[in-house]
Formats: sequence, structure tokens, C-alpha cells
Amino acid sequence: MYDIIIKNGNIHDGTLNEAYTADLAIKDGKIIKIAPNIKESAKETLDASKRIVSPGFIDSHSHTDVSVIFHPSNYQKLEQGITSEAVGMCGETLFPVNGTDYENTNKNMSLALPKSEKFDPEYFTSTSKWIRHLEKLNIGTNMMTFIGHGSIRANVMGFAARVSTDNELNAMKELLIEAMESGAKGLSSGLAYAPGVFSDKAELTALCHIVAKYKGVHSIHMRNQGADLLKSVQEAIDISKETGCTTVISHLKSIGKPNWGKVKDVVDLIIQARKEGVNIYSDAYPYLAGSTTIKITLPPSLLDGSEDAICQRLSSPEGREYVKNQINNPTEHWENAIGSNGFNSIVVIDAPATPAAEGKGIEDYAKEIGIDPFTAYFDLIVANNAKVRTLNFVMSEEDLMSALSCDYCMIGSDGYTTPKCENLVHPRSVGTFPKFLGEYVRDKKIMSWVKAINKCTGLPASAYGLDSKGLLKEGYDADIVIFNPETINATSDFMKCYDSNTGIDYVICGGVISVKDNAYTGHTGGKLILG
Repeated sequence: MYDIIIKNGNIHDGTLNEAYTADLAIKDGKIIKIAPNIKESAKETLDASKRIVSPGFIDSHSHTDVSVIFHPSNYQKLEQGITSEAVGMCGETLFPVNGTDYENTNKNMSLALPKSEKFDPEYFTSTSKWIRHLEKLNIGTNMMTFIGHGSIRANVMGFAARVSTDNELNAMKELLIEAMESGAKGLSSGLAYAPGVFSDKAELTALCHIVAKYKGVHSIHMRNQGADLLKSVQEAIDISKETGCTTVISHLKSIGKPNWGKVKDVVDLIIQARKEGVNIYSDAYPYLAGSTTIKITLPPSLLDGSEDAICQRLSSPEGREYVKNQINNPTEHWENAIGSNGFNSIVVIDAPATPAAEGKGIEDYAKEIGIDPFTAYFDLIVANNAKVRTLNFVMSEEDLMSALSCDYCMIGSDGYTTPKCENLVHPRSVGTFPKFLGEYVRDKKIMSWVKAINKCTGLPASAYGLDSKGLLKEGYDADIVIFNPETINATSDFMKCYDSNTGIDYVICGGVISVKDNAYTGHTGGKLILG
């Protein structure tokens, strides 16, 4: 007897092959049989008539590692069809913190967690300890973890704004080797954030040589997604070419109106690099706004040192005048979202010390309280000790379509599980995959269902070297989504960020039915995917 039989489904197997109608049988967490009209019995039979049966979606870029300690079910990911995630992105992971100087190596990272009964610094002093802790949790999705380059750098040299010494680089290498030996899937870098912003190409290249030795992946949040976008893409290609390391360019976009239209050029660079033998991919999410901390709007020179030091600089008239001049007439190189798109392109979503600013663009907030935008901006940062989260409306639809349509672009949410609360969050944590399939594939018809599902399944499985996932194939893991192609969609948006998705009948992870009729069932089948 099988555990589950899925009947009469329109099978999209995760490859670029055409779909076909068949039944699918599951037992002990594996796909045992795919054939027309399976006769054997099962504990549970699911009718998939007029439904697409797909491999479980693979989230190419996730930050669920931030929330998994508190919400191990990862239910918001499951409810959008995600069964596997690449976590630990953008150069920031909760590990490895320096065990002798925990406070200083953790508190200034934007992903630092609050203390609670579930939060013990000892979990985070090495990759092996972090992985052992994850193995104790009843996780809802399969998770492959990366180690953050920024976290390695902070462990060794804090937030120093300089190139690493040979001894410091060797210490970083030792931390990376320990991570790869412990089961990390690769290295993530966040070169627009401190402390990664202070590293040079040689440092990244040296570390990626190690990643390549372990057949891992380098996920790169590039140095600049604005005026220097093409230079930053070339840096990623050069590192991949020199080291032989598989590379994924994170959340491909072009930031700022003066730079819109450049994503087509990025796609051309990726295609040319692949023709030259470089194993490089990208991922993207189907939204025109990103979300991060307000620190990314500051010139890099302001990010030297702790958040206390940043706020001290912004408390002085000289520091404020310098930042104002840089935003209006930049000589430093950074994305400069405010200079390119204005203050109202930055919408505050979490500012505990100034809750009146939440849900408003900075310029609108400034008008409301009767001060100029620059003063409101500086005061927001100082009052909240630089811990302000924002939505950044800095992208164009043309660039988004170019990114999504690239043959080597996967889908990544860039999100994490955030149970309903008063704060706004980016809706990508709830609706990335249904929005992509409903709005862009069905409604806007930017590609076929076969190609779209491959982007969500088989393509990331190949990029990340997942041998038993991403395809509907006998012997593969039973990670499966059953959805209605006529109704799948995200109903969430930037102001209704927690609204449920539609059209997802079932999500099966590891042979366990984790979602039924768009809602989490309370049952989990996720496991760690070790490198």
C-alpha cells in the first residue's frame, strides 16, 4: 500500500519537457511510481484533475535562517509551495560569532536576533554548532545553509573599513573550511553591506577557491546594483571564472531611475560568460521594491565601525552635511537610492523608537512632523540606533521582466517567516511564487508554464547540486505542489502583507501533506540538506 496516490494530474516534471497526464505514488517520503491509472491502493488519494502537479518549489534566496529558531515550521514558505530553501544569504548569517566577544560581533549585524529563551549565543559560535541546533528543530522546509562572508569578516576583524591582512584572511579561511566541512552549501557575500563592503576582490577570490574545492556555491549580493551594476556583475563573473566556483547573482535588479534598462545588459553578460564556461546563474523576485535596513542608503564611509559610531557621526552637523552632499553630488560609490529616486522611494516599515514613521515615505513623514526630509532621515536613524527596516521602491517593470525571462534566472523570495503582527513586512515572504506564476506567467504570459516551473524547480536543483530534488522522477524525494493554474496567485501586497495565497491545493514535503487548500496543516517533513 502506498502512502499517497495523486490521480489524474497534469505532470510538469521540472525539466523543459512537455507536460503529460499521469498518476503519482508516494511511499516513505519518496516518489515510487509515475504511470497512467495506478491501480494499487493508498492511505490517502488526492484528485489532481485539471491541476498542475509540480516538484516542490526551491527558494533560491531565503533568509529563513533568521526566523527558524522561533518559527521552525517555516509555514509561510510552505503555503506558497516552497519545499526547499537556500538560506543564509547576503553575507549575513547568525554564525559564526566570536565566542569571546559575542556582543560586538553580533549586535551590529542587521540580522542580529533579540535575546529570548530560544536564543543562546553558544548556538552561533561555529557552523557545526548551528547545524546541530537546526537538526533538533522540527523544520517545515528542507534547508541548505550558506555561511555569510560578512559574518566571517566580523568575527575576525569586526567592522574595520580596510582590506584584510594575510593573517586575517587566513583566519577567515579557517572559519570557511570549518563551515564547508560541517555541511554548509557555500558562501554568501553581501558586498553592499558592512563589513562586506570593505572587502576587495582578492579576498573574495581567495575564499571562493575554497568554496570551489568543496563543490559549493557562491551567492553574491553584488557590490553595486545601481550606477556600477555592470562592473559589479563583471566582478562576480571574474571571481567565478578564476576559481571555478558556481555563482548565483542574488535578486537581480537595477536600482535607481538613471540605471533602469541595464538588466538586459546584465543578461547578455551572463549568457556570454556561460558560453565561456562560467557556471553562473541569477535569481529574482517578482516585486518592484526591495526591503532591507536603512543603512544601505548611507555612503560606505559612514558604515565604518559599530551602529553606535554611525549614529554618533549622524548626530553632528558635520556628519549630516557630508551625507547630504554625498546624496546630492556623490563622490563615493554606492547605490544611493535616495539620490536616484528621492526620499519617498524609501518607506519605513519598522522603526520602534519612531512608530509614527511606519508605513510612510520619508518625505511624507517629514511633512507630517514639520521638518525637512534630510533632518527627518537623520533623526530616524539616530533615534532607532540605525535599526530601521524599509521598503525601497527603486526598480522598473522592464528590468524585472528582463530578469525573470533570463534562461538562467531562478526565483528567490529574499524573505523569511514573519507571523502576523502590527509591523509591515515585504509581501515576498508570503507570496513570491504564487505571484510569479499567477501574475507573470498566467496573466502577463511572459513564458510558458513548462519554463516557469523549471525556474522554480529543476533549474535551482541543478544550480545547487540537489540530486534528489527539483524533479518528479521515480526515486526522488516526494516534494510536490498541486495547484490550480487558473486561480493561483498572491493576494498580499505592501499594505496587506499577510494576506493568504490562492490556488494551492496541496504542498507535500518529504511525503508529508503540509499544506491543504492554501493553509498549513501543522505537519512538517523538512530536513537539512548538507553540502
